[in-house]
Amino acid sequence: MNQNHCQFCHRTFRFADLYEQHVPTCEFFYKTQRDRLRDSEMVDNVPCSAEMFRLVKYLMLRDQQHEERIARLELALRRVKKRAILENTPKPTVSLAEWTRACRVQVAHIHHVFQEDLYEGIRRCLGERLDQEGLDGVPLRVSPEQPNVIHVWEGGKWRPCAWSDLRHMFQELATAFMDAYCQWEDENIVFLQSSPENKDKQVVYMLKMSDSAACAKNDRRCEELRQWLRKKLVYKEPGAGAGAAAGR
Repeated sequence: MNQNHCQFCHRTFRFADLYEQHVPTCEFFYKTQRDRLRDSEMVDNVPCSAEMFRLVKYLMLRDQQHEERIARLELALRRVKKRAILENTPKPTVSLAEWTRACRVQVAHIHHVFQEDLYEGIRRCLGERLDQEGLDGVPLRVSPEQPNVIHVWEGGKWRPCAWSDLRHMFQELATAFMDAYCQWEDENIVFLQSSPENKDKQVVYMLKMSDSAACAKNDRRCEELRQWLRKKLVYKEPGAGAGAAAGR
């Protein structure tokens, strides 16, 4: 039968299981005084309930401070990211006023006014131009990180677009529609005067076009145009198809 010798007390064991039970205890008691002192110093005293309460309060305060700091850092990061997305998009070369004046009202747009109203004509006119040209040269833009805010290019930087900016743009387009209609009416005056029915149509067309005077004052329709325009102006990052419109 194999014998097992304890290296600490030099006892001999014939049974392995008894030897294995003995060694850990013997090892502890035969440690040097220095080792046992070191082990005892490693064991902290159990705090009382009052000390435990103060410790919990301290840890809760530290946790709250960390959460607030993380929230501030995340907010700052989002703000930097929002600015960075717009700053890294192509810079327009014209102002909003110049871009608006370059919009061309087609006969098809006028017919949309006849069928619906002036706001629908403006929406079709702007939508076709944005779809054809993309957003790179448009001095209006929406960041995916701020989908509810339209920015306008002014003075070499982006700034939030005010209501007055959009109202002025809608009014300029309404005036362009009236000019285009007057030209269309001159070219079709014979037809418009050819029958009482056509004369009635001419009156209806003129009334719809004359909404240009009140175009920028209709808050509900201006807001509808703004919401539609906001979705069209979302600038997608290169990986998602930059310059593409967001849909009708």
